[in-house]
Amino acid sequence: MQMSTDNYSEGKVYNREIIRKYNVAMMNLVADCIQYNDAGHWDDADCMKEFKVLSNRFSASIIIEPATLPVEDLIYLGFQRCNVNLFLIPMYLWNCIPNGTELYGVDDVWYIKGVNTEKLPDTRFGMTAYGVHVVTYDNYDGS
Repeated sequence: MQMSTDNYSEGKVYNREIIRKYNVAMMNLVADCIQYNDAGHWDDADCMKEFKVLSNRFSASIIIEPATLPVEDLIYLGFQRCNVNLFLIPMYLWNCIPNGTELYGVDDVWYIKGVNTEKLPDTRFGMTAYGVHVVTYDNYDGS
């Protein structure tokens, strides 16, 4: 299991297995909400409350600096390749990326999270319009 606390604040860590378990927990909560809603036990407000509790608990303990992650981890966590060098951030991880992080937009512009990005970013099929610019050996052009 990969775990690092280097350069992270407030006791937050990057741990891809915890992030993956959060993803499973969120999917299970979706299934619970559907079942409980169909049975008349929960309404939409109850479901939203449960989603917020789980999301807040998760983002309070995990920090992700996408530029430091290997491509293998980006793919494992659900980042999606938009072009040769750009991996878009999945929306479920947006609150785990610290303000001040440099991001690259689908419009080919550099952004700083929290400075010139929206609090709730533009999304496309569950991905934000921002990502991490990655240069790997298979797409290196010498620049």
